[in-house]
Amino acid sequence: MYFGAMDKKGFGDLLLSLFNVRCTKRELEALQKHFDKDGDGTVDFVEFKTSFFKLVREGKRTVKLKQKKAADRVKRRMDRLKKEHRNKHCRTQGAR
Repeated sequence: MYFGAMDKKGFGDLLLSLFNVRCTKRELEALQKHFDKDGDGTVDFVEFKTSFFKLVREGKRTVKLKQKKAADRVKRRMDRLKKEHRNKHCRTQGAR
């Protein structure tokens, strides 16, 4: 189907048919430039596959990092709330 070298139009057609992504001319030029690793003005299957899966891996790492940061924030907040609760309630009960 799309295993030959694709010019800008062919690359745009690929993005539309595989991912239902319709790009502006400017967006398509930027994507073409990103995926065209050898600079010949076309994107071949190896260039596309290599760059695409690299982006997927980077995206997964980014998501995992964001999830870890969010979990760390929640843990810090829970620890702070526990400490505040102990300070407020445990000390007053012990003083009675």
